[in-house]
Amino acid sequence: MIFQKFRIVAYEIIILQCKQVDDKTNCNSMKKKSILIFVLLINILICQGQKIPTFDIVSGFGLPDAFHLGIKAHIFERNQFGIYYGSNLNLNNWSYNSISLDHQLHFGKTSEFSKRKVWFFKQVLTYSTESGEFSEIKFLFLNFGIGREINISQKTGFSIDIGLFHTLLENVRMKDHSPLVVTKSNEFFVLPNIRLQFFYSL
Repeated sequence: MIFQKFRIVAYEIIILQCKQVDDKTNCNSMKKKSILIFVLLINILICQGQKIPTFDIVSGFGLPDAFHLGIKAHIFERNQFGIYYGSNLNLNNWSYNSISLDHQLHFGKTSEFSKRKVWFFKQVLTYSTESGEFSEIKFLFLNFGIGREINISQKTGFSIDIGLFHTLLENVRMKDHSPLVVTKSNEFFVLPNIRLQFFYSL
């Protein structure tokens, strides 16, 4: 639909330009330039015939994201990409901060309030730092899961997902005044996770 509208507009521009120019050669040259501009617009604004990206503001809580706030871009028909900043709000005298990159592949039926398919697979990469009285730990997590969106209206809704996450990297740094000795384990382990998010579509 968007492709057809751009094509009509491009053709109208070509016709107007040709009417204003008497020389046939100049008209053909303008045609070529207009077609080139049209093709560039299609490639920039439309990816494989899909609509212009839409954006959601999201907030929620989950593991290992903690309390988080971010934005998602619905770029392709079934794909969403998101970035979030997370924190534990410095509870219990220790801090936890995270940055997450999120990809969701949507499938299944659509909601009555939205054309986006409500079920999704997710894959998330999270980098986080945990700082306490005696040590600072840096983590890199890989997270896979499945979830569902529930629209409350055309603009608002929430999603819930469950899955598993694995620690790809763990780096422990002891603080100078710490009396403790830390031993790190390189054992492979996977933990369950759950996440709840609220979204507002722009």
